[in-house]
Amino acid sequence: MSRFQFKPIHWILLTVFGAVLIVSVSMIIVQLVGEHQAQRDYNEISEPVESIIRAHESNSETTKSVWSRDSETSDDFWSSDVGIVETNKQTETEKPTETEKPTETEKPTETEKPTETEKTIETEKDTGTETQKPNESETEKSTETEKGSETEKITETETEKHTETEKPKETETETEIETEPPVEHSKLFLDMKAQIETYRQTNPEVWGWLYIEAKFPNSSGVETINYPLMLGSDNEFYLEHAWNRTYSKTGSIYADARTISDYSQNKNIVIYGHNMAVGTMLHMLNKVFVSRGAFMGVKGRDDAYVDITIFTTEAIYKYELFSMYDVDADADYRTMSFLSPSAFLSYLNECQNLSKWSKDIRFWSSDKIITFSTCPSTGFHLTGDKRMAYHAILVDIQM
Repeated sequence: MSRFQFKPIHWILLTVFGAVLIVSVSMIIVQLVGEHQAQRDYNEISEPVESIIRAHESNSETTKSVWSRDSETSDDFWSSDVGIVETNKQTETEKPTETEKPTETEKPTETEKPTETEKTIETEKDTGTETQKPNESETEKSTETEKGSETEKITETETEKHTETEKPKETETETEIETEPPVEHSKLFLDMKAQIETYRQTNPEVWGWLYIEAKFPNSSGVETINYPLMLGSDNEFYLEHAWNRTYSKTGSIYADARTISDYSQNKNIVIYGHNMAVGTMLHMLNKVFVSRGAFMGVKGRDDAYVDITIFTTEAIYKYELFSMYDVDADADYRTMSFLSPSAFLSYLNECQNLSKWSKDIRFWSSDKIITFSTCPSTGFHLTGDKRMAYHAILVDIQM
């Protein structure tokens, strides 16, 4: 039996393999260290937000809901046609009625009969009574004056009636405006608004704050995504820059540069973020992808759930996840503007049809959504030709 003997080629191959292994391990270590360091930088601003939210929950504070998708009028809450319809209705009610026709009341021709006065004067002459014959012009003037006064009284009476019927409407409107109480903001909203405004002093492109809480089946704790939401002038800068504009391998969570800065004017807000190997940024969403219980659950109702909140300086926006799927990186899953309401509805239904699981939500053309775009994970390698898409629908606005 012959023994295996190392030849020079074997030593060369072993050396190359060892070098590749050392380089690979070193790169992984550097990546993990860099990600942990970047996360520590984010923890400095994320921990105060976590404290604010936990304090809110422990104090059982209730935020004021200014809109809810479950309300009876939620389907047309955002519709601009509502105001137009109301304006047209007011225009129709302000048309003068048939009774408001002064020309009909000003026809006294039939009642003006000066013959009765003349007959009286002729009778007095026959009986021999010395009565001074009234001046015909003065009589006619007097008659016309009296009848004119009567006409004016009728007109004034109708005017007063018309005015009286209209005044309550104006008074009611004025009373509603005067007595409407000012919006009472919750402490949660005010505290988060103050945090966002503080960070804007460092970088004005801090647009809001993203907070996602998830609880998975058979898990006692919750996991969170807790980062500032950026809005820059392009879709490249925050791929490798932190919220304070310093270089960072983890980048930031940021909205598509096409997004309208007025939050409420967007039909679909596309949000980008890395899926980091250490579990930071949007990594947790990929854990939801394999957890039906978390995807289907609702906070406060189910043990497992996903709860999505975006804080802005104007309001608190709550979302429900309704679709998630993997897709090619260049696929058209990030549409933000739509040619018609039917085109938007078609987009929503297509998203739901592509979803791994379905909630069978009925969509309205007035709905608003957000779309998360991140990379799928394969061990420590983040693939570049595939993306994970997550769609969530706006269900509540709070103050």
